[in-house]
Amino acid sequence: MVELVQSAQTVTKSDTVTVNREIEVKLLAEPGKLQSALKLPALAGIALQPRARTLDTIYYDNKVGALQNAGVALRVRRAYGRHIMTVKFPASLSAGMFGRDEIEVRIPSAKPDIEKFGSDVAARIRQIIGQKPSRILNQIPDKPQSERPDDGIMPAFATVFKRRTGMLIDGITRIELALDSGTIEASGKKQSLDEIELELKEGNETTLYELASVLAREGGLRLSPMTKAQRGSLLA
Repeated sequence: MVELVQSAQTVTKSDTVTVNREIEVKLLAEPGKLQSALKLPALAGIALQPRARTLDTIYYDNKVGALQNAGVALRVRRAYGRHIMTVKFPASLSAGMFGRDEIEVRIPSAKPDIEKFGSDVAARIRQIIGQKPSRILNQIPDKPQSERPDDGIMPAFATVFKRRTGMLIDGITRIELALDSGTIEASGKKQSLDEIELELKEGNETTLYELASVLAREGGLRLSPMTKAQRGSLLA
């Protein structure tokens, strides 16, 4: 039997780099119908956070989209007055299509400073975007886009959404459920964002996939292999 409890908010401490193997499944809902998913038997009685968090996120890339082309997402997310910079790399094939390597660190502003990830990760990002170490990535010029260096990191698109979370526990397996509702914004265009994220925090992957299958089948939700970063890049 799955036990449903309210999840706690985890905050990354300043200058502390955390590294995780992220395994999560996304399910898309029709606009305005996300809340109805909570009425599904599989989620009966779930205790979500009483108040939704507003998450403002800017995704960064260079002019030719080198990071996205490499399957890498670099973002800075603001919540509770803090800025968390995150980079996600494709995981090994053994992790499957829903696995990604996630590295994050708290930074003082929305401007990305990849050196905060540590020299190895920063070098990996620089290699992808073709940028020499002498370039300082956190100094994004306040100039028109046409005057910025072709290999410089710049804002690519943004997401703004409200999130409520809850934790599902089944024996040794812990799955965080997040309801996200808002928009993806790029190049003056907006796309609605209504989805459920199921992230495996601990335990058996099979339980994660079984729950996702039940929600898709019974709730009319659509399984999606696309991340927010991929959707944003298509919109940009």
